[in-house]
Amino acid sequence: VLREITVRMAEGMRLNEFAFKKDQTVGLKGQAPSAAIAIDFQSRLEQCELFSKVIANRSSTEAGGLTKFDLVCTLKTAGPGTAP
Repeated sequence: VLREITVRMAEGMRLNEFAFKKDQTVGLKGQAPSAAIAIDFQSRLEQCELFSKVIANRSSTEAGGLTKFDLVCTLKTAGPGTAP
């Protein structure tokens, strides 16, 4: 799962938190150089065959231009009612 996530990350992105719930969800918190790059990362994850859904909990742009993101990816192996 982690490999599939990292190959979809653009240069300059950083993961600060990775929370894996077996057969349910993957939570990702990190930073991207811009909001556009963070949105593109979410779109790339949505196209990944591992995930049935990718939800952005929040994103914010800091004074330095970095965009913080918080995503929850639901694994396709998750059963009904396990989505956040």
